[in-house]
Amino acid sequence: MGKSRKVLARRDILVSEVSGKVEAKEAVLAGSDIQITWIGPNNKGDYITIVPKGTDEKTYFNYTYTSNGSPLKLKEPDTPGDYEIRYVLNQSKKVLARTAIKLTKVSAQVKAPASVKAGTSFQVDWQGPNYKGDYITIVPAGAKEGEYLSYSYTSGGTPATLKAPVQPGNYEIRYILNQSRTALARTSIIIN
Repeated sequence: MGKSRKVLARRDILVSEVSGKVEAKEAVLAGSDIQITWIGPNNKGDYITIVPKGTDEKTYFNYTYTSNGSPLKLKEPDTPGDYEIRYVLNQSKKVLARTAIKLTKVSAQVKAPASVKAGTSFQVDWQGPNYKGDYITIVPAGAKEGEYLSYSYTSGGTPATLKAPVQPGNYEIRYILNQSRTALARTSIIIN
């Protein structure tokens, strides 16, 4: 009983290919959050991602799961250029749907005194996108991207207060984009 491997019934089934669609604005500011509307199977682990145009099918960058519903929000990279928003099937990593999007350049400004006394606090006026985690910092002149000394998050408003290094010399004030840790704006300052 129950050990027979005999087929008792059989029936043909039709397996059809799944389809999907993603929609977003054609152009937005680099680094912004955008709303994306999608249609698709919403399988467990399926996601919407953004990648530079022409990127390999299995590559992903910023993403959010389709289980978050439609429409959903997606954080755009802060590097301007031509990108694609893709609906990706988790199981096969197949791109089910895609749409082109252009990320446009965002700008910022920083204004600081020409010079300040070593070890003192000073204020920096700034304008910029104020994305989550962005900050204003002081670094030695010519420092590599990603370096920082005293800093203040832009979420604290303008002006930002920084503390001058104790070592005199030539420095830069920079507006830093949190996502890529790159300077969006900079100005020189002398520490006496």
